[in-house]
Amino acid sequence: MPEAWKPPGDRDGPQKSQRAGNSRGDATAKATEPGNGENRSAKMKIMKILGIDFETANNKTPSPCSIGLTKKELFSSEGVERRGTMINPETWFSTGNMAVHGITAGMVKDAPTFPEALRIFEAMILDDPLVLAHNAPFDIPVMAGACRRYGIRMPGFRYMDTLALCRKMTPRDMPHGLAEMAEHFKLPKFRHHTASDDAETCVLLFEALMRKGGFGTPEEMSKATGVGIRST
Repeated sequence: MPEAWKPPGDRDGPQKSQRAGNSRGDATAKATEPGNGENRSAKMKIMKILGIDFETANNKTPSPCSIGLTKKELFSSEGVERRGTMINPETWFSTGNMAVHGITAGMVKDAPTFPEALRIFEAMILDDPLVLAHNAPFDIPVMAGACRRYGIRMPGFRYMDTLALCRKMTPRDMPHGLAEMAEHFKLPKFRHHTASDDAETCVLLFEALMRKGGFGTPEEMSKATGVGIRST
């Protein structure tokens, strides 16, 4: 089986890292600490990144029922902004989706609708962060489909898919789901399929991948791995 991508000079395989503490705040602070192969971190450009995650009521219609957002400066423990809300999808819930995320119609009956929730996201992209999603081919179409359903304009932003990056930068014969990648990179435990936790884990994973490759910018990582920075 083909070997996973490695940066030039990386002969020792995936970078080892110390396990972060149980606190999510501790994990964010860890992102600035030096580790194996991080001698180039001083050259890394500081920029904003924004993790996003949707949970959906069903898999047949554009039906976001929860959104999680975490924004921070790349490799900085300062100014971390966490937002999110449950969403009333104004449509039906499938038993399969409820079994995954635990959200029911009764839990969201008084929650904001998608157009109201989208305003939270729009406020967080005013300074042009790079948006990150673990499986962007799911999350971005969820947003686009809901925008079409409500007759509102899709926001414009740049984004990258951390799942695609993981498939390029870690062994191909291992699972690349968010939970498995969080364990692989020794990220803190989190509540998978809770949108707020998934969004925060996504930004921590992106930083772990940047450190692993010693990349100076997301553009450099995109060029090296072939995973594009796309625009809506």
